[in-house]
Amino acid sequence: MRFSAKGEYGVRAVLDIALNSPGEPVQVREIARRQNIPERFLEHVMSSLKKGGLVESYRGAQGGYALSRDPAGLSLADVLQAVEGPIVLAECVNQEPLRCDAGELCVIRDVWRDVQKAVLDALAAISIADLCARYSGKRAPFDLDLALEDEAAVEELATGELATEEPAADLVKEK
Repeated sequence: MRFSAKGEYGVRAVLDIALNSPGEPVQVREIARRQNIPERFLEHVMSSLKKGGLVESYRGAQGGYALSRDPAGLSLADVLQAVEGPIVLAECVNQEPLRCDAGELCVIRDVWRDVQKAVLDALAAISIADLCARYSGKRAPFDLDLALEDEAAVEELATGELATEEPAADLVKEK
């Protein structure tokens, strides 16, 4: 089983909105820039997320997309199914009536059904809020060239002391 780029981009877009613009619309071009996703492709992904009821769209100069639910109430399963469609490991798992030569005696179908349920349960157990928390626990790799452009960062390197910084504007929105 493998999720497509569309599924991955859907998760990254929803995570980006949750991290950067909670409750406020964010434009596709901003998500595309931050996530390094082709803008035209992201527009299709956002359309699927809207049809799935996961995001709302707003028109106008300050328009864009916002989550339609709290990130704690949105799971990876919700996002992937909105973008990819039903998550199915084998066609026979959801077939009724079963169109297989082995019919109801097929033990492999039972295994696939169990595996599919485990995958869906695992994806449903991870909320977008969980991903936000995981993201907050990670730090971006240190970029020496970028740091040298910043006088405070140069001072940090020279003294070995970490200066306190405001969160990056494109990562966290203050209220």
